[in-house]
Amino acid sequence: MTPDELARELRVSAKTLRAFLRRTYPRIRLKRYVHWRLTDTQVAGARERFGSTLTPDELARELGLSGKTVRSFLRRTYPRAGLQQYRHWKLTDEQVAMVRGKFATPWQRAKSREDMVTMTVAIASAHHRQLTELAKDRRTSMAALIRLGVTEWLQRHARVGGRRRK
Repeated sequence: MTPDELARELRVSAKTLRAFLRRTYPRIRLKRYVHWRLTDTQVAGARERFGSTLTPDELARELGLSGKTVRSFLRRTYPRAGLQQYRHWKLTDEQVAMVRGKFATPWQRAKSREDMVTMTVAIASAHHRQLTELAKDRRTSMAALIRLGVTEWLQRHARVGGRRRK
């Protein structure tokens, strides 16, 4: 593998990678227009230094979210202490899996508002909190959950011929 290929893979400039390689492996002389092949040790060292991990912004773009949303979730879930607070995030596989699990399902909206009537529903604050959490977990709106609940209730309590169905 050449330094330029590795730089593209790690998403760093070739100049930065060459400088790192010169500092870390002093015997290596990387000159322009000369095709150098890196050893496995040099490639492993560069991958460890620059890491080929995702950043919160890249992960957010992949999931169709804002980078702020992902970073906020990461701060709550994985708090960082000291100087780490002011450094760029380099996500571990565990953190990537956690974010994907939380945000992978897109929000669902009603397909159409045709034949719908707007109404106001008053519920207890404890139920509102539960409904809000459930809507977040299922990545849907509270209105969709209420519609689902009402539909299920009506199906269970439908009357057939003036009598309640058993």
